[in-house]
Amino acid sequence: MEKKPWHRKKRIVIPLSILLVSVAASILDGAKKAETSSLAQAGSVAINPETSATSSGSALLQTKKSRPSSIATGQSQRQFLALIEDARNQWKSAQTDLQQSEVLRNRDDALCEVLENRMARNWIGQISAIGANGEGKAWVEIAVGPDVRFVTWNNAVSDLGDGTLIARGSSLFQRLTRFAEGDEVQFSARLSRGDSTCLRKTNLTEAFYIMDPKLLMHLTDVRGL
Repeated sequence: MEKKPWHRKKRIVIPLSILLVSVAASILDGAKKAETSSLAQAGSVAINPETSATSSGSALLQTKKSRPSSIATGQSQRQFLALIEDARNQWKSAQTDLQQSEVLRNRDDALCEVLENRMARNWIGQISAIGANGEGKAWVEIAVGPDVRFVTWNNAVSDLGDGTLIARGSSLFQRLTRFAEGDEVQFSARLSRGDSTCLRKTNLTEAFYIMDPKLLMHLTDVRGL
């Protein structure tokens, strides 16, 4: 009788099959555990950003976003910020794009009523960003409240026709050179008018404009506190 090769004998093939299946299952189980662990770690980082609040990057973010509550603000600034916060809540409860659009435009109309000729005089803020464009002109962002910033353009192309960049050699430019991110200042600025609205936004979308408004300004004065 012809002898069967060793790899075709049942008593050997069956154990080998069991061994291969066992190894494959072990590999798959290990891969699943690794993936689960990785996702859990990623979720932990995403859900708990405050765990690194003591790091320098997180501290810098807090400096840029917030303004110390110990600094007293004027009545017009407090009214301005209250209107923005109220509009945020209305936007969240709006059910249609039309309702959201109306919330936004009503907010801007109310903001312009608070500011005579769109002028913010002697407001208190914090430098959230500052720099120079390719021509050496200064640009600046000033946080006036939680997620509310007055800004100039930061490049010559965007600034065409607006003239918000601060020219080198001007007294305003010289004063700006003394400040860095996080510095608290008292400033005055005229907000720009939009094409169809009383204020000019630099945000790309209306959703960001309602929640984190960045308003284009012509800075006229700035002093340290």
